[in-house]
Amino acid sequence: MERLGSSHQPESRASVTSGVVIEAGIARRFNVRIPLSDGITLSADLALPRALPAPVVVVRTPYGKAGERNSQRAAMFAKAGYACALVDVRGRGDSDGAFRPYRNDGPDGAEVIAWAAAQDWCTGDVATYGASYGGRIQWLAALERPPALRAMVCMVTPSDPFVEWPTGLPTPMHINWYRLTDGRMPQFIDDVEQAWPPASAPSTVFHLSSGGQANSRFGDGRLVSAPVTAEQPPDEWVQDPARPVLTETEGVIATNRLWHTPARPSRLILN
Repeated sequence: MERLGSSHQPESRASVTSGVVIEAGIARRFNVRIPLSDGITLSADLALPRALPAPVVVVRTPYGKAGERNSQRAAMFAKAGYACALVDVRGRGDSDGAFRPYRNDGPDGAEVIAWAAAQDWCTGDVATYGASYGGRIQWLAALERPPALRAMVCMVTPSDPFVEWPTGLPTPMHINWYRLTDGRMPQFIDDVEQAWPPASAPSTVFHLSSGGQANSRFGDGRLVSAPVTAEQPPDEWVQDPARPVLTETEGVIATNRLWHTPARPSRLILN
């Protein structure tokens, strides 16, 4: 998926890491540069607990690592005895490179994890944390099998996009998302989120139908206008504990079943 909008790649920044800022039980460092193997650097803000070395929680985001919410989250981890590294993904915020959603987030994530594990303030144990985009890119990093990765907290995201998008296509919401992430910092949300759908747009209801294999890369999911009946086979897939993270060519690995019943049909409203 190519990045829409500007693809200008700025020159690599010189390291301008700030001095240490001390607050109650927490030491903070800002704009710490993380070197990657292709020569660019990513920017991280650190919150370190009093007792070091400590395990580290890596939080990567395309929405800007600064701000009150991220500051509070980092403080929460530090007060619990964990170091926290808030990292702008490639091409966003203070990080170098060009932002192409998901394209580099797997290898970049593995390198960030390795970098964090090698720091003298880290025990060598790394966990990752994030939601939505920040959750999906944890799965991509896990596919690289970084040795220091011990745990993942993935919220508001499935392990495979076909669980969220059974037809294999993103939704119209992503038009606004690309506008939101245009440039290096998030655009003002009220400027990019117009009223959707337009009041004059007619509404059509479609139902997700399949022969039992919709939730896989090569599945048979389709949108139909008629309601789905109980005679349609349930969508089933296999959980393999030995391979908890899927690859690009394997089917979805999940822990439950998706049943299509008359009482709770899968519905997608398109306008």
